[in-house]
Amino acid sequence: FLFDVDQGFDTTEFIPQAGLVYKPIESVSLYGSYSESFRSNTIALISNVDLVDPEESRQFEVGVKADFLDGNLFATLAAFNIIRENELAPDPDNPTFQVPIGRTRSQGIEASISGEILPGWNALVSYTLTDTEILEDEDLTEGNAFENVPLHSGRIFTTYEIHSIIILPFEAI
Repeated sequence: FLFDVDQGFDTTEFIPQAGLVYKPIESVSLYGSYSESFRSNTIALISNVDLVDPEESRQFEVGVKADFLDGNLFATLAAFNIIRENELAPDPDNPTFQVPIGRTRSQGIEASISGEILPGWNALVSYTLTDTEILEDEDLTEGNAFENVPLHSGRIFTTYEIHSIIILPFEAI
């Protein structure tokens, strides 16, 4: 069933966000942030006719960013914690539909290094540890991790920019 916004939901919400950055030295930034979010679940394929409360979340993040080698190398390390309520997940009885999960938590760390290895050759390497848990729910097992969210993930990305092309003359023999 598709639920319309006109079915009695309050689709407005005050959403606080705050952040702070401190630079103890020119090449290092320490930061922290807090934010809340609100997303209406009124337009979702739900397996029953019950009205679904909006998804609400709170996120904390702290980290450090630094640049080295005259700005050619950048490093970031961050820790995060996200609590969500009424997040939608596949219905265990009918995966075509969705059901709200009572309360969930995602927390972890992210680290990345990026920069220019040689002139024109840039690379990025990152790693994320994400620990997820269902904290409260009526249908899903509390204490379980989320499906489709890996505990460990990472990526390696590289590019090379060709600065000039030399065209040699062609001679026919």
